[in-house]
Amino acid sequence: LDRLYQQAARWYDLLQVLERQVELAGASAEGIDLKHRIGKLWENELGDLTRAVETYREVLTTDPMHDDTLAALDAIVHGEEEPVMAAQVLEPVYEQSLEWEKLIDLYEVMVKNVDDPYRKLELLHKIAELYEIRVEDSNSAFEAHGRALQEDNADETSLAHLERLAGEITGWEALAKLYEGELEKMLDPMRQSEMGLRVARVYEEEMGQPERAIEHFKQVLEVDMDNRDAILSLDRLYVEGGMWEDLVEILRREIRMADTEQEIIDLQFRLGQLYQEQLADLGSAIVCYREILAATPDHSPSVTSLELLFVDGQHQLEIAEILEPLYWMGEQWVKLVKIMEVQLEKMEVVFDKVLA
Repeated sequence: LDRLYQQAARWYDLLQVLERQVELAGASAEGIDLKHRIGKLWENELGDLTRAVETYREVLTTDPMHDDTLAALDAIVHGEEEPVMAAQVLEPVYEQSLEWEKLIDLYEVMVKNVDDPYRKLELLHKIAELYEIRVEDSNSAFEAHGRALQEDNADETSLAHLERLAGEITGWEALAKLYEGELEKMLDPMRQSEMGLRVARVYEEEMGQPERAIEHFKQVLEVDMDNRDAILSLDRLYVEGGMWEDLVEILRREIRMADTEQEIIDLQFRLGQLYQEQLADLGSAIVCYREILAATPDHSPSVTSLELLFVDGQHQLEIAEILEPLYWMGEQWVKLVKIMEVQLEKMEVVFDKVLA
């Protein structure tokens, strides 16, 4: 009957005959081969891949290494219909037989054919883990985590593994480009800020490119003008690079953000010193010292700075106007006399000019 039904293409009759033969053969090698034939019948003649895959699953339950069944399932995995279902059947087989590259191939097929973003992310993480731990291919693991990041650029698992692997394979340039690519797609300012800080850190700390780091820190401030990390980083980079004009704006931002009066005073004094020593803008420096002393008259660094400028003959009348009330309050008579003498001298010069 088996032979005759095949010749007559009576497939459902042949199915019944094969099922009866499986019952008679049991779990023997012959029974397993017959079960495989039933799977092929469902696949090729009856056109039901779902039942074919289920039948192949039953074969592998009995004989996980049945070559013909493994080959049939592999063909379905790489075909157009039911690839994920076939892959799910092969997955435990390849895990048990330690065939890691074949298992990676299964997961890649699943990635292409699943719509659930969380499932796709999970599969990409599995691929990366297999590459790194089982295949010992850190470059491919890095690439898989990169694809995962492109699926969800806020995924902390992907971000952590990417930065770790970048250090192992010297892949910082690739990581920076990956981050920049994701940054271009982001619309949420908070996400832009977080990714921008990551890119900047890579350029500064890992690649030694402070100019690119500065570029990205400035972009962070465009979407988050009070981002403390970006501001403090720019402060450091501007000092290291001698970018004094740029540092002025950053210090003013820090003054606005300061939490305590002491922080404000310290930052204002830094600004004053910057104007005085690096930019040679003594007028602006004196304005900073004046503001500090208006709030804290006993701020000795500001007083000292003004006194040195005064002795040097710079802006003496303006400085005397600031210091005079402080000397009165502190009963510093010797210093008071000195600035009054200079004031008097300046006044006499002005009076002589008027008479002339």
